Amino acid sequence: MKKIYAAVLVLLLVSCAPKEEAAVVKPLSIEDVPKSEETRKLDRKEIYTLKRQLEQIPVASSEEFFTGEVTEFLKGYENTELESLEVVQDTLSLIPGKNKKSLYNLSFRVRLVTDGIRDEEGMKQADRLAEEITDFLKQYSYVGLKSKDVWIKVYNQNGEVLSDMQSSVSISNETMFVEIPEDEYEVQTRAFKYSGNGRKFQLKKFGPLSGTGELYVEYAVDDGYFNFDDLDGSIAGLEAVGEDIREYLLSSEKTEKYMESHHLNVLTISFYSGNFDDDYVTFNFDI
Repeated sequence: MKKIYAAVLVLLLVSCAPKEEAAVVKPLSIEDVPKSEETRKLDRKEIYTLKRQLEQIPVASSEEFFTGEVTEFLKGYENTELESLEVVQDTLSLIPGKNKKSLYNLSFRVRLVTDGIRDEEGMKQADRLAEEITDFLKQYSYVGLKSKDVWIKVYNQNGEVLSDMQSSVSISNETMFVEIPEDEYEVQTRAFKYSGNGRKFQLKKFGPLSGTGELYVEYAVDDGYFNFDDLDGSIAGLEAVGEDIREYLLSSEKTEKYMESHHLNVLTISFYSGNFDDDYVTFNFDI
């Protein structure tokens, strides 16, 4: 898979994490979002307002909108059609090392079908098509200000992959973040402090899983935790760590109130490491 990385320097001066008394912003429909070239003329306050407006646009409406836009754009190409366009929102991931979540949390996944042949020329043409679709999407400020990656796959009529291209954005100095409800942010902060207390665990993901009644808490495990002479023993020891985290989180009255008020009855503690056969070791606790 080909990957393209772009570094973006964010210079906004406003920092937000927990949702407290945020200023009310006027709703904006996806159809009325300005193009990227127009946003270059906006000042910092206007960019701040626009970003908050973009947060309020339902992902489903953006998916429907861009499906129509790409379908129309592809009318300029012979024997090429859009098979699917999916917008996936990551509501769980934290910015590495920070108790905050990035506004750049959308993945655009596009599948195209063309009549190309899987040979050198056909794959070059498919790569050009993928690049052109990526550029087309990035002319929209909604994509530029919300996406963490755009993933284009091009297939031929036989189902063979001609191009698999992912364009990712690396954000530095990000100072404006997802607004999180105050009660949720308090519990997230407690989970974050566990990883910041000299232990070999860093909070990686946190949040309720929609429709499941589950609060998901994921830690990345530092290599310093493992005894590589007894890797199985180290992995087995994570059960005790998971139990310790459970007791630590639930010892707070704020955690209990949050879970009760949001009808969360399962606490999932998951550990991530490349040292695991399947990357994850997970424990579920009924509350």
